[in-house]
Amino acid sequence: MVTRKPPAPAPPRPLPAQPKIWGTVLKDLREAAEISQSELADRAVAHPSTISYLESGRTAPSRDWAELLDTALGSKGQLVTAYELIAPYLAIPHPDWDWFDEFRKAEALAERIHELQTGRISGLLQTEEYMRALFTARNWRESDEQLAERMRARLGRQNRILAAGGPMLVSLLDEGTLRRVVGSPLIMREQLAHLLELGRRPNIAVQVVPFGTGESSHMPMAGMVVLEMPNGRRRIYSESLAKGHFIEDNGQLGQFIDAYDQTRAQALTERDSAELICHLLKEFDHVSASGSVERGVGEEQPLRRQQRKLHRMGPRLRAHRRRPRA
Repeated sequence: MVTRKPPAPAPPRPLPAQPKIWGTVLKDLREAAEISQSELADRAVAHPSTISYLESGRTAPSRDWAELLDTALGSKGQLVTAYELIAPYLAIPHPDWDWFDEFRKAEALAERIHELQTGRISGLLQTEEYMRALFTARNWRESDEQLAERMRARLGRQNRILAAGGPMLVSLLDEGTLRRVVGSPLIMREQLAHLLELGRRPNIAVQVVPFGTGESSHMPMAGMVVLEMPNGRRRIYSESLAKGHFIEDNGQLGQFIDAYDQTRAQALTERDSAELICHLLKEFDHVSASGSVERGVGEEQPLRRQQRKLHRMGPRLRAHRRRPRA
């Protein structure tokens, strides 16, 4: 009876780093055995493309594949051992999957990051409790381990911004995002205090886009991130509810840059933004025993009247000047 090899698999979607690590172990063992991918495929009765996808991390391994290839290579269970180390991570919907992977890599190389956030505070500026509240609300079916993995990934992205000599980050936040309670009033108070602290860093600028700006400057409904790469190239990333994408069309690039500049022109200065955040922080000081914010009917209007006196600033995306260090 002639054993037929399975057909070549369709190119799968990119996976997180763990399958690539396992694939490197497979490649090292194969090369140590001095056999080609085709020869290994013959031994395992598989298509050569399958071996290629497993070694590059484009296909996630399984225990069956680990056992089969261990036998084919005579590697005495090394692939099974490596698989057991990464198996807990394979079921986690990691933010490095698919469309986010390219953004994460580009963000890690960017020299300047300009953000416009309209629904939530930037992930690069979130406290752990704010982050946990967001992930819990949006991914409530996930286990504690999956939640912890998501948080580790986001905190890892923050490390580069918070490190000495980190890239310049300009984050525009609409006022509604700062007023919207995520988790609890106490979590929001800590988050606002965190924004004030980060805004004092020489490489971080936090600016608030106040209520009423949308009508006058056509504020985009969705957020965006403008990444300035070391070669001078600008890459614009935007997200919808389920996915994100880079804007590659040159005409659209100009439109997004103009929209960002127009919005920043209507934003408060860094100093006035900090003043507004301080006012909002004091509002969250009045927390009732039930966990709600105690706000009198007339408290919000004086704050809005005072906002009219606050200064706005013009766009700075085209002229980059790093603030002097304190």
